Amino acid sequence: MKPTQEYLQEYFRYEPDTGLFYRTKPVRGWNGSKNPCGTINKKGYICIMINYKVYKAHHLAWLYVNGTWPDKQIDHINGIRSDNRIKNLKLATNQQNSFNRGKNRNNTSGYKGVSYHKRSKKYCSHIRVNGKLHHLKTSADPLICSAAYEDAAKIIHGDFYYKLNR
Repeated sequence: MKPTQEYLQEYFRYEPDTGLFYRTKPVRGWNGSKNPCGTINKKGYICIMINYKVYKAHHLAWLYVNGTWPDKQIDHINGIRSDNRIKNLKLATNQQNSFNRGKNRNNTSGYKGVSYHKRSKKYCSHIRVNGKLHHLKTSADPLICSAAYEDAAKIIHGDFYYKLNR
């Protein structure tokens, strides 16, 4: 059973300016600590164990402040998965959350939305909208293609577009 807002507020202190949780009461023989709760998992999220179950800290922060479990995914606005300040968290659909990702690991151009076209020996930028891939720009300079992608992403993805200067 998931913890409630009341349980969290009784056993934890959440600092909205830092996004960190601290235990306020001993739990099952554990005396507590002045250190923040949680560990960072392989994907970069802070996880906290409560009653032998692991929860992501950004879900707990949402519950602590808003009183309900998030009914959607939670987007880290600045893209830093361990930054759980409440002002850095917002609800997002799966699609909206995917807009706010960086470039893929297998990206060889170095820029999100930009790939190298071997036949023309130029870079191309593309953006996907409702499942359809749209060509944006072709250039010998990947920065020009990247700028075209960013301009399109701002318009199409709104608040969820990935900011290249992160």
